[in-house]
Amino acid sequence: MMKRKFPFFIIALFIICPSCSKRVPIHLDNIAFSKQNFTFCFKGKDSTQLTYIIKYGNFELYKTQFFAEDDSSYSFKKATIKMLSKKAYEIAYEIANKDSFPIHYMIKNDSIILCDTAIFYKKIPPVISDSIYAYMKNTHYAGVQKSTYKDKIYDVKKFLVNYNLKADSTTIETMARYLFYLLTNNTIAYKNNKKIPIYKQLPAQSVNIKTNMNADYFYLVGVKNQKTLDDFIKTEIVNGFTQGQSSYVRGTKDLHLSPIKTHGNYLYLFLCGINKDWSSKSILVGGVIIDDVPPYISSKFNYSSIFEAKKHREYGYNIEKFYNYYVDFDYNYDIQTDILSLKYGNFDGNDYDGYSVPFILKLDSSFDLSAIVIKGKKKKINDMNVEIREQGNTIYNYTKHYIIRFRHHFHKLNTGDNYIQIDFLDTRGNKSTTTINIRTERIRNNGTEVNVYNEIYN
Repeated sequence: MMKRKFPFFIIALFIICPSCSKRVPIHLDNIAFSKQNFTFCFKGKDSTQLTYIIKYGNFELYKTQFFAEDDSSYSFKKATIKMLSKKAYEIAYEIANKDSFPIHYMIKNDSIILCDTAIFYKKIPPVISDSIYAYMKNTHYAGVQKSTYKDKIYDVKKFLVNYNLKADSTTIETMARYLFYLLTNNTIAYKNNKKIPIYKQLPAQSVNIKTNMNADYFYLVGVKNQKTLDDFIKTEIVNGFTQGQSSYVRGTKDLHLSPIKTHGNYLYLFLCGINKDWSSKSILVGGVIIDDVPPYISSKFNYSSIFEAKKHREYGYNIEKFYNYYVDFDYNYDIQTDILSLKYGNFDGNDYDGYSVPFILKLDSSFDLSAIVIKGKKKKINDMNVEIREQGNTIYNYTKHYIIRFRHHFHKLNTGDNYIQIDFLDTRGNKSTTTINIRTERIRNNGTEVNVYNEIYN
């Protein structure tokens, strides 16, 4: 991916001459402003504690204290976009109406202002779009679209109404442009153009990609972050481009690429081009979720486990940074069920009528469990009674669980231990397996032997 550095602001050369106090034996010399820094020389007999402040109006965007020595030079960074974003709405309103806004750079000694210099900023540089493009055609994946300043028009109108300010449509649009610039740090932002699909594995079908990218080898690769993408490129270079597809067509072309999955389940899809000279370029083209994670059986389960799935600790974060842009995908989906407990209650029966055993299953607050399989017989969750239990009333102590009650008929149970295999299936067929031990005791009732279990579950 080619990197570009964007200029911060075009600075109008209107600088208010610094006001240096002559009432104190300390002062500043050689005050200067470069593109990124504010520099000066301190004059004073003793080491003196000073305060450096960057202000917009009466609001302090930045403040730090330092000790200055006689005849020593100091350099501080000027205002950054991150600082200005603290007052993004106010700045956007002012520059939309006045075409510039002042930022004050101050040096203070206690209450005495040694220097107060204002620089007027104007004209935000445009975001430079890349002339190289790529997009998927007729795909089963979610594609991407750019976020633009138009997404901020609603927020601008809300700000104006809340502060009883009025503006025409041109001013509102101008405000939205500046607001988008300040809040996105002047980087391109992408979002998904439709709901992110979920699959158990990446579909094997090739994807048609339209692009004007030129490269020796092409890939459609799914990654969870930029590091994974960089690692994939390095591995392909080392291995001799073994998974790449070559194309000798220059300019606009249609590629048919099979997707390659790297580590992760919440994947960003990139068209990646790698050249024989090891240079590369990657373009975001879509997103997908891979749910190959079986249900997690809690360690608090009170029975032995044949197979216990590992706790899946990856979650879908909304915003991920790649190179010089951000991706805001709707990945709010938990792909793993936490099975907290499975208990059984009172029952009786015999080998002639069988045994109807009641069960209670406890799951965490979000689940994609679809069925329970007991001795080969599948029981669908949709056919069961699901109860929601909520506790706590704040974000710090709130919990939510799902309680599922069902019965299973066993044709025969032995006296004593009965180890029963239980399979848990999620909506995409991922399976975890364990066993439970159902214990019975033989008793006599009017001369008839009956197997019963007498422990109540909670």
